[in-house]
Amino acid sequence: MPFESLWQDLRYAVRGLRLKPGFTIAVVTTIALGIGANAAMFGIVDRLLFRPPPMMKDPATAHRIYKYQTFRGKERAGGGGQFAFYKDLQRWTTRFSSFAGYTARDLAVGVGDAAREMRIGVVSASFFGFFDAPPEVGRYFTAAEDSIPDGSPVTVLSDGMWQTNFGGRKDIIGTKVQIGPAVYTVIGVAPRGFVGLWPDQPPAAYIPITHYGAVQARDFSWLKKGTAWYKTYSWGWMSVIARRKPGVSLAQANADLTQAIVKSYQSQIAEQPRVPPLALARPHGLAGSILAERGPNESSVAKVATWVGGVSLIVLLIACANVANLLLARAAGRQREMAMRLAIGASRAQLVRQLLIESLLLAGAGGLAGLLISLAGAPLVLGMLVPPDAPMPVSTLPDFRILGFAFVVSTLTGVVFGLAPAFQSTSLEVTSALKAESGSVLGGRARLRKALVASQVAVSLLLLLASGLFIRTLHNLTGVNLGIKTNRLFAFEVNPPRAGYTNERTRQFAHSLLDRLTTTPGIASAGIASERILQSNQWMSGFSVEGTSTVSDERNSARCNSVSPAYFKTMGVGLLEGRDFDQRDEFAVEPAGTNGPSFRSAIVNETFAKQFFPKGGAVGRHIGFGMDPGTRLDIEIVGVVGDFKYYDVRTEAGRQVFFPFFEQVDGFVVYTRTSQGLDAAYAAARRTVQQIDSNVPITGLRSIDSDVDSTLSGERMMATMSTLFGTLATLLAVVGLYGVMSFTVARRTREIGVRMALGARSMDVAWMVMREALAIAALGALLGAPLAWWLSRYVESQLFGVTPTDAATFGLVVLALAVVAVAAGLVPSRRASKVEPMTALRYE
Repeated sequence: MPFESLWQDLRYAVRGLRLKPGFTIAVVTTIALGIGANAAMFGIVDRLLFRPPPMMKDPATAHRIYKYQTFRGKERAGGGGQFAFYKDLQRWTTRFSSFAGYTARDLAVGVGDAAREMRIGVVSASFFGFFDAPPEVGRYFTAAEDSIPDGSPVTVLSDGMWQTNFGGRKDIIGTKVQIGPAVYTVIGVAPRGFVGLWPDQPPAAYIPITHYGAVQARDFSWLKKGTAWYKTYSWGWMSVIARRKPGVSLAQANADLTQAIVKSYQSQIAEQPRVPPLALARPHGLAGSILAERGPNESSVAKVATWVGGVSLIVLLIACANVANLLLARAAGRQREMAMRLAIGASRAQLVRQLLIESLLLAGAGGLAGLLISLAGAPLVLGMLVPPDAPMPVSTLPDFRILGFAFVVSTLTGVVFGLAPAFQSTSLEVTSALKAESGSVLGGRARLRKALVASQVAVSLLLLLASGLFIRTLHNLTGVNLGIKTNRLFAFEVNPPRAGYTNERTRQFAHSLLDRLTTTPGIASAGIASERILQSNQWMSGFSVEGTSTVSDERNSARCNSVSPAYFKTMGVGLLEGRDFDQRDEFAVEPAGTNGPSFRSAIVNETFAKQFFPKGGAVGRHIGFGMDPGTRLDIEIVGVVGDFKYYDVRTEAGRQVFFPFFEQVDGFVVYTRTSQGLDAAYAAARRTVQQIDSNVPITGLRSIDSDVDSTLSGERMMATMSTLFGTLATLLAVVGLYGVMSFTVARRTREIGVRMALGARSMDVAWMVMREALAIAALGALLGAPLAWWLSRYVESQLFGVTPTDAATFGLVVLALAVVAVAAGLVPSRRASKVEPMTALRYE
């Protein structure tokens, strides 16, 4: 019976593997490492790049909306927009059934010392309709509560916040919660597991987008009189998702989206005549993936996940090559056994089936062990991919998709890499095999095994080279001189206007805060700025400069900031010419008008001064906002400071212009240098703010060193993961090389005995084996070097301070491979050198 025959083959396979524990452990471990690494990475890449947000209805028809626009000859995709843009899409599209506006903001939740910064989902009422997630308690807010102009101060809590902050009370409905500057009434609780569009950092609560917009716009002095916040195209702060109607193709949806975006842009031109004309901007739309990580603006996490996912597949191929080598070696040693079974009547099909069952058993055991490895490794890998202060995005426990992936990969590994040894074992000539020495093997098959190991070494060279380049990039970036002294420097943000402060009261709050901080024990100095360094959303402006011709392009633009006296002292930036700001400059800030505040003094950095005043004498010269002919040059340069990194660690300082601090409707950043420990300084800063007004919470309290680390998170992830998988690949290559050399020594035992009987020294025999191991490694390096050169173009943009063909890195990698080749050949060579000639000559 077929079942009985399969059962017998299975029992025979288990008994045979149990009798060869070393072989079985080696194969299972190798497969486990390869499948474990891939299962862990598949689960992470799947969640980041393929799996739709939890509870989303029909995710195939849901899209994030992107607007492409050409700016200075370059087409750029933007995922953000204005509320007016969102309403335009609703008004002028016909191929979509629904739209929703959304954004996420980190707002202070609570009052006084209990206030904590939390992620808040700012969404339209239609947002919840994209999900099959009925509220656990209460209800979601309605369109009437999310209507212009003001919306309603209602909120829906997440299940996590409900459980953590309110103990899961059933009478939560009607409770008041302070979120940012407003008090909200709880009307519902989202179900457990609902994360909206933010699986990496689920919001603690959700509030209506119209109420948030109205609150933010209360102090917008730049809005023209009579222009409502929900009608202006000057405030881009939110994003849009949409759902295609049934039967509408993606191409039709994009065409419909583009015609609506063109109409919206024409409305924007009517409000802002100075934006680029339609013919130059060429706006068009894209209904993109609902997963933000899939772009079109790919994040650093997505880049690292994609890279490491590809690397893990390479590691799996190396592991499979090792398995094939081990199975080929086992098949070579069983030639006489197979010949005997064929001679007594077994069919070749039966033997192939028997050997395939063995390889599938090994692959299955390796797959189970690999799942255990992925279970332990996935949280570690995910912890490297997400920011250290972010919660774990989703469960890393294997689900049916990961289990299915592991099953398919294990089965393919068992079948594909078990077929070659099976056919090798059964394709022999019975009579010749019975007459031959036990376990003889053809030279061509030995060459195949060595070629497999050489290919493993070549791939290991690629991965180690990538690891070396990324490590050097990270080292170079961490050693960059920022131009500021980051030691014991920290910053925090306060927003008095959100607590109801007027402009005058905000100014008074800022003065009082600086006065108290500078007299606090342990605080050496403090300064205020409107913009936080090393952040992506920064104030840029074009300038006209006295004595130079105006150029309407990036050469006349600069990054701007408004700062208080002692800001540069606190940051550790030197004053090169002129003076710092003082009380005279504060009163030189005229009230904000339609184009923002009007300044009469400025400090520029060294790069700005050298570009526009190469012969010196920048102090006393004048600049003006704008690049049009006739621009008023009414801002006097009163000082020049040294350059410092402002945007990120990679980017050069560039041109910078600093203005006297003025009150900000979005709050301001306080920089503080301490002479004591950071924890004590943090407590002192919180205490000082609370003493002035407990209703003004502190947010973003962290050291500048942590800000620098955050900007390097992508590079750190790339270096760490590349090193991890490069080391794993090299370890597997070493195992493969060791296996080949051990097998070679075993097969050449009689030859070695003859050589030693004829007078060969032990050292000569050992060097013969070691030379072969080094030759295989050298062949792998020769194969990998041109491939590394060809692939180097794909990582060049991610490097810093090192070229992709860096000779020093390449030399270190080759040296490392030589060392591991020596380590792999050491034991087999010593074993060969200790062969007893008489014992070897009596071998079988």
